[in-house]
Amino acid sequence: MRSIYVKWFCLPLTGNLLFTSATLFALQQYTTLLERSPLTLWHLGLLLSLLVQNLIVVPMLYWFDKRQSQRKNKQRIPERVLLLFTLMGGALGAIYAQQRFRHKTQKRMFRVCNVLGVAMLATWIYGAWQYWL
Repeated sequence: MRSIYVKWFCLPLTGNLLFTSATLFALQQYTTLLERSPLTLWHLGLLLSLLVQNLIVVPMLYWFDKRQSQRKNKQRIPERVLLLFTLMGGALGAIYAQQRFRHKTQKRMFRVCNVLGVAMLATWIYGAWQYWL
């Protein structure tokens, strides 16, 4: 049973990290053009990573889990993985996917994690905004 957690956690996280590293590498190549410090580029790369996670990775996980539940397939994504990605910055994507696919909307833990995830995301954005100003 443990391998299913590794599978559904590592695959999306690896894709997200690869996108982040590719973004950081591309931004680092244009450092002289942008005249930005590497720390600012690092923050920009993390922001792009959060956007990709919110807009692509988390809704894709919810869609796939909904599809597997309709097929009565036993290879579903565990709820812990969906909750973890929600708390790791994908709360907006999770809220969108829950409403769009009508999946996991009645479960109390998902609603609580959505609120916590949005609060954490707002805190991160506020902290970055304070740092840059």
